[in-house]
Amino acid sequence: MNLPPYEKFDCHSEGTAVRWTRWLRRLEHIFDGYEIAQSKRKYALTTYGGPDLNDIVESLPNNEQIEAIEVFDAVIQAPNGLSCKSKVNVIKQTTTPILGWPVCQNLEILKSTQHVNHLNWTISSSVVKQYPEVFSNKIGKLKDVEISLHIDKTVRPVAQPHRRIPFQLRGKVEKELERLQDLGIIRKAESPTPWISPIVVIPKGNDEIRICIDNRCANKAMQTERHITPTLDDLVNDLNGAMVFSKIDFKNGYHQLELGEDSKYITTFSTHAGIFQYNRLHFGINSASEIFQHQIENLIQGIQAKNYSDDIIIYGKSNTGNIEEATRDHDENLKKILNRLKENHVTANADKCAFHKTHLKFHGYIFSKNCISPDPEKVQALKDARPPENPKEVCSFLGMANCVARFIPNFATISEPLRTLTHKNTTWKWTDEEKNSFNKIKNSLTENVAYYNPNQPSELVVDAG
Repeated sequence: MNLPPYEKFDCHSEGTAVRWTRWLRRLEHIFDGYEIAQSKRKYALTTYGGPDLNDIVESLPNNEQIEAIEVFDAVIQAPNGLSCKSKVNVIKQTTTPILGWPVCQNLEILKSTQHVNHLNWTISSSVVKQYPEVFSNKIGKLKDVEISLHIDKTVRPVAQPHRRIPFQLRGKVEKELERLQDLGIIRKAESPTPWISPIVVIPKGNDEIRICIDNRCANKAMQTERHITPTLDDLVNDLNGAMVFSKIDFKNGYHQLELGEDSKYITTFSTHAGIFQYNRLHFGINSASEIFQHQIENLIQGIQAKNYSDDIIIYGKSNTGNIEEATRDHDENLKKILNRLKENHVTANADKCAFHKTHLKFHGYIFSKNCISPDPEKVQALKDARPPENPKEVCSFLGMANCVARFIPNFATISEPLRTLTHKNTTWKWTDEEKNSFNKIKNSLTENVAYYNPNQPSELVVDAG
């Protein structure tokens, strides 16, 4: 990706003037503390973070050069509360005041503008075009990898009886079976098999179906591999200090792992259209998530990226907090990842990928360079929750609250009255104590939490009781 370290803006563009002038007006107060002659204030006040003042604009009338008549350092604070240090140039030309790309990034001004939305779209489109093999409509297959399931031969095989499929769904089931065969995901079972599992047909919102395998009996014979699966806390730790993010979503991730011939027989399932076996790993297998996680970890080993389930998070850091340095670091890592996927015939879902973001929404969190924030959708769902009327609804509410618990100070203490209601043989009650607990959880959410910094003093608070 040939992304420049900062943007160039034509000071005489009407669109630029409309876009930035309102922000400069809000920031004019920062100049009040500096002794700049009023006669010079008629000139443009320009904040910039780049190495060369003449790189700020693409052109000026008559090819004249930019001349800085005052230069000073200042702390710039935006109305959103963010601030950053920058060199401020008072230039001789009378033109539209502008903010440079690094300053706008640090103040998070660009994220809501049409320019940035267009920029992100352009970047995404460029990445997809550069790697058509990765962002193909086909389901890939990880090169030179065959998965052998660990099957306990002492477990007696079970051929479960066929489950009848409603007549109105049979046409859709046949169509889906044909699609999976064409993709090489399943095949017809041509020989006797000791294991047979039934299917469960799940209707989807777009008038399609999903075929799921009831693998409960077969799973009793499959031994798990015990690979360590990372937690969100692991991801938070890895992203500490990251400034630029991308996310790659695998296309039907499990189906990109080929099963060994000695493992396919245990995946046999019955339908009204015949008996089939899986050629690829599928999510009904109890160890599928561990196997997939392990294989992708091996695939991206040596690259600054983190895989979590069927997503890869790529990020860029800078030891000095420089956005340009972090961008270069990110772009190098993204290129390595995409090349690795291409070389190993792995495909991704372009519609679910995100590239070159200063904020990344992932599993209920929003990651940025300075902090972690709760997903606004989850926050709103919690705030809109009505008071529960039975223990089951209390469990549902606490489940929502647990998703954002790290953003609720003293969550364990506050939620204790509600958790008591979920205990077995507890008499239901809804007194002021439970109401207060419910309302405190909804109203105690903080907007964000800073990353842990091991170089800063820490305070440990424990409950001695």
